Amino acid sequence: MIHLAKSFEAIKAWLKSTELSECVRVESVKIEDTIETLGLNPFVRHGFRTLTNLTRNAMMKDAEAKADYFFHEMTASATTVVEEKLTLLFRVEEEIKHVRELIEDLLNERILQDVYKVGFEPFVKSAPSACHRPSLTETCQCLFELKR
Repeated sequence: MIHLAKSFEAIKAWLKSTELSECVRVESVKIEDTIETLGLNPFVRHGFRTLTNLTRNAMMKDAEAKADYFFHEMTASATTVVEEKLTLLFRVEEEIKHVRELIEDLLNERILQDVYKVGFEPFVKSAPSACHRPSLTETCQCLFELKR
């Protein structure tokens, strides 16, 4: 349940920090389904998908295994300021802070930053047919143009 609350807060903060808050009513956002948590294979995360660079691959195999990011994927519904319904697919990135990093932050008196954030614009799963675009920015632009 902690992922739900933190992901929801990250989505609201992201919408408020972008011009998309002028399109999507932040208070109307609701997470619809269960959250799927995804973890990337370290080889994929660091771009080692082939065996062409054996030295880098060997270094990766010998490195301490650690998950540095999880991705929480969820469907959310929202209403636009022009009263249109949207369904959005969000992927929220969770940075995994390890004990060593937490201790360094505390010793250096750094404020611990929120580790949940929306990494990129959500995918629009459904919108009014005249304005259905994969990009939320493009969908919002179209909705505003229709209402003029």
